[in-house]
Amino acid sequence: IAEFLAMTIFMMIGLSINATVVFRAATQPDAHDLTIAVGWGCALIGGIVMSMGVSGAHLNPALTFSLAVFGHFPWRRVPGMVLAQVLGGFLAAFFTWLLYYPIWDRFSRLTVGERATAGIFIIQPTEPGVYGNGNLVFNEIVYSFSLLYFVFFIADKRMTLSASTGAILAGLFFAATILSGTQYVAVVAMNPARDLGPRLFIWAAGWKDVFTAHNYYFYVPLVGPFIGGVAARGIYD
Repeated sequence: IAEFLAMTIFMMIGLSINATVVFRAATQPDAHDLTIAVGWGCALIGGIVMSMGVSGAHLNPALTFSLAVFGHFPWRRVPGMVLAQVLGGFLAAFFTWLLYYPIWDRFSRLTVGERATAGIFIIQPTEPGVYGNGNLVFNEIVYSFSLLYFVFFIADKRMTLSASTGAILAGLFFAATILSGTQYVAVVAMNPARDLGPRLFIWAAGWKDVFTAHNYYFYVPLVGPFIGGVAARGIYD
């Protein structure tokens, strides 16, 4: 329950920030990546603090899976944790949709196009058609590896960091990845639930081409983080 609630709140804040930036950009061009980066970083800090003492604050199926692969987390708990994370992302998308309900009619329930709004909820390539999905999977692997290796480092019991300090550092590092130059290639999820939960919601809510857009891009943020996470844990061990 702690993992589910923390994931829901973390994702709801992040998705709401996305929505605010997208809707403001229609009238105020000053909306930019810094707002998104700082907002998501702070949201992650909050999610970690809320669930650290109960579930361990995984908030990421790639983290849960990689720990289980190397014997640091029981396999019997993996399905429940991953389900909580994905459902948290789904519910967060639903709450974000409700919060901005009066505004949706001004835009469209499309995944691609000038007034598409799917990007508020899901991960999409920044330059469609320029980079192949193979390149974008590699992008996810590299950044997921970097984030999770950093998380494993600050969570190591041999470190003398407090839980709150670790949460702040994780949030700052997460924000840094959002601001990195690779975001001009594609926004990176580094977390399968961050994309899959909201993607399932917008599919259920009537958005078009949710799983087929951009040459079936949906598998990129689903597969890449698992590979990057397992590699990070394997090297860290």
